[in-house]
Amino acid sequence: MQKRLGLDLEVTDEFGWFFSGYVTGEGCFSARIYRKDDGYKKLRLRFHIGVRGDDGIGLESIRHTLGIGHLYHTPQIGEINPTTVYYVTAIPDLYHVIIPLFEKYPFASHWRKAREFDIWKELVTIQHLEGGMRSRGCYGAAPLPESHWSKIKPLVDRLAEAHRYSP
Repeated sequence: MQKRLGLDLEVTDEFGWFFSGYVTGEGCFSARIYRKDDGYKKLRLRFHIGVRGDDGIGLESIRHTLGIGHLYHTPQIGEINPTTVYYVTAIPDLYHVIIPLFEKYPFASHWRKAREFDIWKELVTIQHLEGGMRSRGCYGAAPLPESHWSKIKPLVDRLAEAHRYSP
């Protein structure tokens, strides 16, 4: 039986360090603000890893080990190879599994991914603490109070800037 970090997940050090290194090169922490038809702004937070379809079995193994997230497969379209994406959007899973995992197995501080993670972690924490258990994922996330957007928007902008290539 698996245990969750922060709750009851425990992984081997071998997996933890492998995963941290793999995500340094292939993973993404994303955040986006969008406005629903009802006028509420929502924060969409996502952790994902995308690979060619023929490497998808590795992502299936990661999903099985963590016990959270989803896999999305796209077929080949013309010259574009099929892909597999592992993604996690449920706020409790991001807060209780993904964040503690990278806190226990951190990115080297000189990697850009470490800076991205620190910003993204702050956004997940705000959404988790303010959205509560209604924060089930990117589309089911609870709207945050208007007073929170003054601190969220700059963090989303900083994360977008961290994603940009700058030689």
